[in-house]
Amino acid sequence: MNGGAICLQLDFAFQAEIRPGQFLSARYEDDILPTSLFPCGMDGKDFTTIQTLPLAWQPDVSLSIRYPLGKGFVIPPSTRRLLMVSAAENPLRLLPAAFAVLAGGGEAALFSYSLPGDISPEVELLTRDELPDACTWADCIIGDTSIDNLPVWKKMVTHGEAVSVKQNIQVLVDTPMACHGTAECGVCAVKTKHGWKNACSDGPVFPLAELDL
Repeated sequence: MNGGAICLQLDFAFQAEIRPGQFLSARYEDDILPTSLFPCGMDGKDFTTIQTLPLAWQPDVSLSIRYPLGKGFVIPPSTRRLLMVSAAENPLRLLPAAFAVLAGGGEAALFSYSLPGDISPEVELLTRDELPDACTWADCIIGDTSIDNLPVWKKMVTHGEAVSVKQNIQVLVDTPMACHGTAECGVCAVKTKHGWKNACSDGPVFPLAELDL
């Protein structure tokens, strides 16, 4: 457990290279639907999910894995000030992006309604009152939220169109992904300014400027 989230450690039979925001599709034997697992934590070596884990998943079980799926966060190498804004139950999926920025000598700050139990002291934790100034301070903003909460999340990070135009803002959209990367069912469709896009293949991370809210 890390805060209120369950984290899994997977012993891969292959070399796993997964960007923050991308996901694995994991299935155990007779699971009806696969489970989405996202890299989490400061080093991105653990995995977490917003779904309920199947009861059959116990230590030492073998899972069928498809990876890497979807499009993750794209953090420009020039990023020196990263702001993470989470409206999800736990911000763990954002933290691997902070690890890369901090390793390059940059700074990272986090606003979240619920905090993980284990987080680097190098990450500055923000209150709601500090968030507006942090949005102006950052040169890259990333976050996660449910698809229904997208308009609220946008207001939290933009504070007017001037901020959204000036900065690189990306959001991981939580929406059901039933077919996991095949883009066949359309359940995970997200409305963008270029038409409907599937979160499982075109996302789940989208530039905020592309979303039609």
